[in-house]
Amino acid sequence: GNLDLRLPVHSGDELGILAQAFNDMAARLRDFRRSDQAKLALTQKTTQMAINSLSDAVAVFGAEGGVEMSNDPASALFGIKPGVSLQDLGLKWLTVLFERTAQELRPFKPRAYEGAIQVFRDGEERFFLPHAIPMLDETRRLYGVTVVLADVTELRRLDESKSDLLATVSHELKTRLTSVRMAVHLLLDDKVGPVNGRQADLLHTAREDTEHLHRMIETLLDIGRIRSGRMEMELKPMEPGELIDHSLDAARQSFKEKGVRLHRSFPLDLPPVLADASRAHLVLDNLLSNALKYTPAGGNVSVTAERQGGHVRFDVADTGPGIPPGDLSRIFERFYRGSREGEPGGAGLGLAIAKEVADAHGGGISVKSQEGMGSTFSFTLLRGPVS
Repeated sequence: GNLDLRLPVHSGDELGILAQAFNDMAARLRDFRRSDQAKLALTQKTTQMAINSLSDAVAVFGAEGGVEMSNDPASALFGIKPGVSLQDLGLKWLTVLFERTAQELRPFKPRAYEGAIQVFRDGEERFFLPHAIPMLDETRRLYGVTVVLADVTELRRLDESKSDLLATVSHELKTRLTSVRMAVHLLLDDKVGPVNGRQADLLHTAREDTEHLHRMIETLLDIGRIRSGRMEMELKPMEPGELIDHSLDAARQSFKEKGVRLHRSFPLDLPPVLADASRAHLVLDNLLSNALKYTPAGGNVSVTAERQGGHVRFDVADTGPGIPPGDLSRIFERFYRGSREGEPGGAGLGLAIAKEVADAHGGGISVKSQEGMGSTFSFTLLRGPVS
């Protein structure tokens, strides 16, 4: 590999010709090496300049966890510099992120702003949302992980402002709506004089609409309380079968009236779950209501439960039309309505509150669906102590 070595040529015979050939070959290889080194240096310099121009923190780790490359924000905010290892950095969240990506060999994307990393710089609070992308060769062997910490400070502040505004408006609406509900109730009970049949019909319609608005506002306030941590959760051991049967008993009549069959199935030896009873019922009630809404007469809805590691998973499966692929990623967003025409009405809050409550329990919620093949909504609750 010593391309700078030059063989002395003292003769014109075969050995001299061979030596000259080696010298010529070494000279060409030296030129190629210089050219490749220049190209590599240019590529590295261009890449470094490109990632330094980003406001997001970017770092490239080798397969063993050493920092191969990083930009200025990564170095200044998190101390991530070339030559430093994960162990030297001492950032637990970064170690978990790297190890998870390296083990699963697939990109990691956080679910929401709650996963943002808080950093204080010059007295200013900033938030970065971590993403990780594995780098694989043609045999899918890991040779590195790229970590991008997106600066979501302004987006998070906007989201908080929106949530605060929504909570304030909801509270004001609830106060005014309470007076309207009371007035309608008094009129229907003839407390302030008799009403005729036509007036009673109008008042009944008004009462249904005000009750609907009241439930919607309560849901919005509950979401705000959960997100702000102000909603107290009374987590106690609860039998999964009790949770399922309570919700099914409340929904059975509605299913019967629509002509949709309702089934349940779960092992009798399931461990208890840690749950706030009223709010855990709210999750299952919302999923059952959603399944009933989208399942046509003659269809089926089944509720099952099973162990899943340190959790118990509950599944609500229907034989409805399924969910378009474009809607799946946004199905749990507040006020999001599906893109399919002719879908049943709603405010788009049921699944949003179900997600917030499941997350607040230390579990989660997900959906699997294929158009024309129905949908299965799943949520998990932490396993409780066995008595």
